[in-house]
This record gives sequence, C-alpha cells and structure tokens, in this order.
Amino acid sequence: MTSRGLLLCGLVMVAGPAAADDGAKTTQAKQLYLQGVELTEWGQFREAIVAFEKSQALVPRAKTVYQIATCERLLGMLTRARRDYQRALVFNAATDGADIPKEVVSDVQALLTVLEKRIARIHVTVFPEHAAVAVDGAPLEIAGLLAGESVLVAHTQPPGPGAWTPVGPFVVELDPGTHVLLVSAPGYTASGQSVTVETGQVTSATITLSAAPITLSASPGPVASGGGRRVTFGFVFAGASVALLGSGVYFGLRALRRDDEAASHCLRGFCDAKGVSLGANARRSARIANFAFEFGLASAALSTYLFVSSTRVAVQPVVGAGGGGLALSGVW
Repeated sequence: MTSRGLLLCGLVMVAGPAAADDGAKTTQAKQLYLQGVELTEWGQFREAIVAFEKSQALVPRAKTVYQIATCERLLGMLTRARRDYQRALVFNAATDGADIPKEVVSDVQALLTVLEKRIARIHVTVFPEHAAVAVDGAPLEIAGLLAGESVLVAHTQPPGPGAWTPVGPFVVELDPGTHVLLVSAPGYTASGQSVTVETGQVTSATITLSAAPITLSASPGPVASGGGRRVTFGFVFAGASVALLGSGVYFGLRALRRDDEAASHCLRGFCDAKGVSLGANARRSARIANFAFEFGLASAALSTYLFVSSTRVAVQPVVGAGGGGLALSGVW
C-alpha cells in the first residue's frame, strides 16, 4: 500500500465529516473500519475485505470502498479492484470529495490506467449464439461495448449459473491466471474449457456446443410384462381385422354373383319378381361387405398403433467423415 493509502487509513476516519447520528451503528462501523485497516497492515487482505464490507453495510462511505478495492488489487483480483475504485470515485464525487483527499484521488486514477493494461481479454465466439457462459462458476457482468463487441467482465458477480450472452462475438475481461469457461444452452451438451491468460494478454477462443442426444418414448406409461397390454390388444384387433376383411371379401363376391343372377331376370330396366329379389339381395350383401371392409381396415390400423406404441425408440444424431444422419433403436 502507498504512503498516501496508509495516510487515508489513519486520518480519514478522523478528518471525515461527522455523521448526524453518531449512534451505535456508526460506532460499530468505525470499529470494523479500523479492524480492516489493521488487517490490511498485517497482509490479511481477505479478512480485511470482510471487515470493510461489514462497515460499509452499516455506514456507506467512499473511503471504505477505496479500502476494499485496494485489498482486491493486492490479491490480484483486478476486475473487482477496477470496479470498486471506480465506485469509490463516484461515491466521493457525490459527497463533494469529502471522503477521499485529492492526492489520493489522483493515485486512484493512475491505478485505474495501470489496471486496464494488466487485465486480460479473450475474444470469444460461441455456437449457438445466446448461450449461457460462466467463468470459474460465476456469471459474467455486461460492461458495455468495445470496438463494436459486447464486453463482459468476469469475477465481479457472486457464484451462480452462467448468464445469457449477447448475439455475436464478445470480449471477456478477466484476471490473469487459469480459469474455466463453462458454456451451456438448451438442447446442447455443456462444454467446459480451461484457459490460461497472462497479464494484459489478448487472445481468442471459439467454443462450439454439440447437440445433445434426443430420447423419444412412444409410450408414456410403463410396459407390462409378457409384451404388455398394448401388445395383447394389438393381437385382438389384428384377429378382428382378419375376420372382418375376410367377411368383406365373402359378401363382396356374393353381391357380384347376386347382381349377375338378377341381370338375367331383367330386360331394358324391367325386372320380374325373381330379379327384384336377387337385386335386393345383392345390394344387402354389398352393404355388409362395405361395413366389413371399413371396420376391418380400422381394426388393422388400431392393431398397428398398439404394436408400435408398445416400443421405446431412441434417436441419436450421428456425424461422420462422410456425412451425418440419425441412428434409431427400439425395444419391445
């Protein structure tokens, strides 16, 4: 920490404007702040951040955010340090610079320039677009645009699932080191990729997700033992369709014979009693044949459905050197 930083630790708490309500909350915030200062001097930066954050939750102050940013910078948490230094400056300006001395403000502005050069950047292209991306188990924070590309910042959000990315290539700003990029999207197999970036390095990465296998089940319920009840009913309707179709053939042929016999008893559209009787018999047989054919075909279709729906079918995309397709497999 610079001498000015230490001066801020020791003096601003005294020189800062007094709170209107100097009650128990303010007293506790001061104690936590001073605890953070002591931990920082001992190099216990993570513990110091905890103390400063508790103090900030009680009484928000620009100088407390500055101390948090300083500890983050010393821990190598560059993107978080940049964010919190910027917050400290905005907070300080809102209080007319009453919390942070002007010389420290100048130091912070210089530090922000250095941090911009030290932060690593990855130009990322993902397929499908709008996939969810997480870095080291936390979502990215959208920061704006850089040369027409969306800028997403890592390590500034709490742990959680990946956030949806903008359409098209985007830039990920992250701390130097080794990190894990996890990309996921509905209907695709998630992909985790380890990347190592050096201080200030600018690199690129393309991540393409593979389509996830699709499993289709033609039967929503469990299949009973012995082929299942659907198979049993399938055989019943198959037998019925055979009997009905057979009856349709029989009565159809009978209708043709009766019609031929009736023709011999008719002349120029006039029929004798025998011809009238044979004609009526032919029409009755034809109606029975039509009924048998219709219900026989319906039974055949129903039995086919029952047989097919008693199977389980799996569909697996297959990609090879000579092309692609779908692989089908089924189980009775």
